[in-house]
Amino acid sequence: MRAIAQILWRVLLVAGTVLLVSLAFAACAGEANAATHPVRHAVLRFRHDSRMFPPSKTALLAQNAAIDALGLHRYRDDADIQAAVECGELVSIDTATLDFRLPVNRRYLRPAANDFLSILSIDFAVRFGHTFVVTSAVRTIQTQRGLRRWNRNAAPAQGPLSSSHLAGTTFDIGRKRFTRAETMWMETYLYKMGDRVI
Repeated sequence: MRAIAQILWRVLLVAGTVLLVSLAFAACAGEANAATHPVRHAVLRFRHDSRMFPPSKTALLAQNAAIDALGLHRYRDDADIQAAVECGELVSIDTATLDFRLPVNRRYLRPAANDFLSILSIDFAVRFGHTFVVTSAVRTIQTQRGLRRWNRNAAPAQGPLSSSHLAGTTFDIGRKRFTRAETMWMETYLYKMGDRVI
């Protein structure tokens, strides 16, 4: 966990703004697996979290501390996002494949996060011959509250553990159809990116 927090902290400072790459792989958000012991016939249940970078309290605290230190605004509602788009604080995601379910009014990121997404998307496409799907980008406080109603893993909408999506610094990538090679490449790529300033 400490290594993940250090990686996230390094990725945070990009051209005076925050860049957080939070990979929330909803399709693999953890599942209950059962294994049967052959002798005792006891059922052992354990939770398996197969996300690349599972969220942690430490990571959320570090992300929010960086967002606060950089004085980045958290978006309250759709009007707030629209105002940010009009002044160039948020830009449209233009080089990645977007999930058709992602609302049009939430297809924005801060410029540095969008630049990183573009580089990541192009590098992935060059390596594998196709792109990945972005399933989430900027969220409003209203949206995050709604998400928490049905997703118990979603970060709070306010406080020191709030979602970094609220600041437009984070995007999620759907990994549902990733091959093992694609998963390994993504993990390695993001780990290496955490060790240098982009």
